Amino acid sequence: MLTNLKYMLDAFWITTARTGAVCALAIKYLAKSNFSTIGIMGLGATGTASLACILEDNKNKPLQINLLRYKNHCEKIIEKFKHYKNATFNII
Repeated sequence: MLTNLKYMLDAFWITTARTGAVCALAIKYLAKSNFSTIGIMGLGATGTASLACILEDNKNKPLQINLLRYKNHCEKIIEKFKHYKNATFNII
């Protein structure tokens, strides 16, 4: 039993953000330099964090984002990221 516990941390947010950042770094260093299309399968916390990091890291690059349809998640993602003027979204 933990009787001296003073703090408890839910690390979900930082784990999700770290995974998204790793995804963006992988694209930065491993993708062809002239890429313009990205496909996202799974629009939960990790997919959303990955997309956020990718868009933030490529603000000046026109991107076509293909989203795999699942319920109404695509529409929510498009609404959330519509302020990125360099990104166009396609639901497949």
